[in-house]
Amino acid sequence: MDLEKLKKDTQVIIDDVIKQTEIKAGQVFVLGLSSSEVNGGLIGHASSSEIGQVIVSVIHTTLSDKGIYLAVQACEHLNRALLIEEELAEKKDWEIVSVIPQLHAGGSGQVAAYQLFKSPVEVEHIVANAGLDIGDTSIG
Repeated sequence: MDLEKLKKDTQVIIDDVIKQTEIKAGQVFVLGLSSSEVNGGLIGHASSSEIGQVIVSVIHTTLSDKGIYLAVQACEHLNRALLIEEELAEKKDWEIVSVIPQLHAGGSGQVAAYQLFKSPVEVEHIVANAGLDIGDTSIG
């Protein structure tokens, strides 16, 4: 996998989604990610932390620069919980659940976000303003 090309492609995609959805500062963007499918495999069977890190870091940086909150959806092993900043959970009064994502229980996107976020927490339900589903992860 060419990670530099993936980084550039991800930037093009997130810029386009932001433009098309007209999401604004203070709003919430959901990301569903299957690094297995990005890598040409079957969802949940070829997770790649490197792919997760590239995609999530590009999207996180782009959204953060615009004041948009990122929520990263987990896989079914964590009941599709969403990883967000604790600040957002408190602001929206969303119930926090106790779980720490792993590569095969949460997924590469959640693991990458957990490492990037200042104070990551998981919630079961949110209301979002836009989203991107990479790899048929069934966001929403």
